[in-house]
Amino acid sequence: MIIYYTGTKSLLIRSNGFWSKLADSLSVSNNNWQLKGNAGTTAAQYLGTSDGQPLSIRTNAAEAINISATQTVALKQVPVSTSLISVLVIDPTTGTVNQRDLSTAAFSDAIRSLNGLARQGFTIKADTADAAYGVNTSPVDSTITMNVPIVNGASQKTGLLTYADWAAFSSKQQAITIGAFLGAPNANGLLLDNTTGTLHLAPADASNPGGVSTTTQTFAGFKTLRDTLSVGKAANIGDVAKANSTLQVSGSMSMNIRSVSATGSLTETDNTLLVDASGGAVTITLPPGTNITGRVYTIKKIGGTIDNSVTIQPTGGQIEGGSSYIIYNNYTYVTLQTDGNNWYVIKK
Repeated sequence: MIIYYTGTKSLLIRSNGFWSKLADSLSVSNNNWQLKGNAGTTAAQYLGTSDGQPLSIRTNAAEAINISATQTVALKQVPVSTSLISVLVIDPTTGTVNQRDLSTAAFSDAIRSLNGLARQGFTIKADTADAAYGVNTSPVDSTITMNVPIVNGASQKTGLLTYADWAAFSSKQQAITIGAFLGAPNANGLLLDNTTGTLHLAPADASNPGGVSTTTQTFAGFKTLRDTLSVGKAANIGDVAKANSTLQVSGSMSMNIRSVSATGSLTETDNTLLVDASGGAVTITLPPGTNITGRVYTIKKIGGTIDNSVTIQPTGGQIEGGSSYIIYNNYTYVTLQTDGNNWYVIKK
C-alpha cells in the first residue's frame, strides 16, 4: 500500500511490517544516493557519471567544482591574470583550500623555500685543494661561486693568498693593499701617505687644493662665503701679516647699501639704508634683537622736508630707552647696534 503522509510531505510504502519513504525503499534497487548517506554500498558503486559527461558540483546553482570526463578537477572560474600565477593554498590548521594569485618572484621564492633553497647570491670561496679554479654556477638555484686559488703550503704552491691570510681577511674584514702609495697630493687634494699607509685630505695651500688644517695657511683663488662667518681669533684679510686685532682688513671693504622711498623693514642683508622722504613720512622697522647681538645698521635721510620725518622703530625692545628714533633733517644719519634686546645709537 502507498500513502501520502502530510507529516513528512512524502509518499510512504508498507514493506516488511513498517512504513518507510518510497525513495528509501527503492534506493538500493534504483542506485539512489541519500541526503544522509547510503548503507550497504560496495566498491563498484560511485557518485558521478557514466556517459562521458563532466560532473558539476554546485552551491546556490553556481558551479563550484567541475570534474571533466578526463578526470581533471577545476575550481570555480576566476578572472585570468596575465602577470600573476594562480596557486592553491591549503590551510594546515583547517584544511581549507583557497586560491591565491602570486607574482612570479613570490612564486619562485615559495618554490625555493619548499625545496630548502636559498636565494640566488654571489659567493667568494677560498679553496685549499688543487682544483680547477674559476666561476661556477649551482645547477639547483643558480648561485654563483668564485673559487679563489690560495697557497696551502702543501700541494698547492701558487695562489693569491695563504689560507691564514684569507681566514684573517674573511673574519676581520681587513683591507688588501696592492702597490705603493704616492707621496704628494693629487689634483683632488688627496694625500696617499706611503709611510703610514693612510689616505687623507691634504692641507690646502696657495698652489694645491685640500682641506683646512690647524696650521697657518694661504688660500688661492676667488672664494665666496655664504650665510654667516664667525671670526674667533685674529684674522687678516688682504695681507699675509698676522692681524693685530680680532679682524683686520688690509684693503678696501664693501658693504651693502640700498635706497628706499617708502615704509619698510631692514633685513639681515642690509647694512646702510638711504631713505628719501620727498613723498611723505617714512617708517623703517628694525628686526628683533634676539639672536643678532652686535648687528649694526646705518640709516640716513637723503630727501624731503623737515615735516616728512624718517621714524625708526624696533620690533620689541627700545631705542635709547624710547619706543622710536626720528630723523628730521636731510643728510642726517644714525648708526644703531643691538645688544640682543635693545638698540643703541653708536654714531650720529
